[in-house]
Amino acid sequence: MIKSYFVFILLFGTEFFLANSSQVFANELIKVTIQSVEMRVIKEDSKSVQLEFSLDLTITNTSKSGVILYGKEFEEINLTFFKIEENKTEIVLYNLATRGSNFVSPEVLTLQKNLSIAKPPSTLTKILKDGESYSFRKKTGRTFFKTQMKSDSNVAWQELLKLSPVFMTITLEMFPHYLNTKPNANAYFAFGKHLQKKWKKYGYFWFDDIVSEPILLDLNSAVVKTHLKP
Repeated sequence: MIKSYFVFILLFGTEFFLANSSQVFANELIKVTIQSVEMRVIKEDSKSVQLEFSLDLTITNTSKSGVILYGKEFEEINLTFFKIEENKTEIVLYNLATRGSNFVSPEVLTLQKNLSIAKPPSTLTKILKDGESYSFRKKTGRTFFKTQMKSDSNVAWQELLKLSPVFMTITLEMFPHYLNTKPNANAYFAFGKHLQKKWKKYGYFWFDDIVSEPILLDLNSAVVKTHLKP
């Protein structure tokens, strides 16, 4: 087993490349920025590299009113690596989304009941005032194959190294998938919209997924040189 640590920082010139990107990374209410990335090589063999990412993230309220968030930790549902061509076309190189199942249980119904009150409960929600930020660390992991898989649209690890530096974003699930269906209603987002309406005098309840602003990484600095037999 190989264990190594690397810290990536935002490279200069990112704003130039992202000025006309096809992906929306920010909105008029909140934005998520990646302050730094620490990558740990969990395992490497002749076929793949398994990595653990530790990201220092900041959520900032960019609106003129309060923004209500559920909880203080948010699930990662997607990690994307991409490049931007000279013509501003975005080319996705690696994209793997994960999301928990949408289930209904007595615990979920109880939690929905505890949320469905006139004022956002301080034990379950956090209100960001105008310009206020909230920072936290998030860990996630991915396995990169060293050769292109026939059934996989993601590029191989070796190709990612050749194309580096590349941009990376993380997508956060701001409100759990399993909570977002209102009891006795089939429509997804029904419960989130219900809370949004109920709490509107305290701020805007954010229940959508959100994509972070990108960070530019040179993956070559993370190469672990090994002498592995094919």
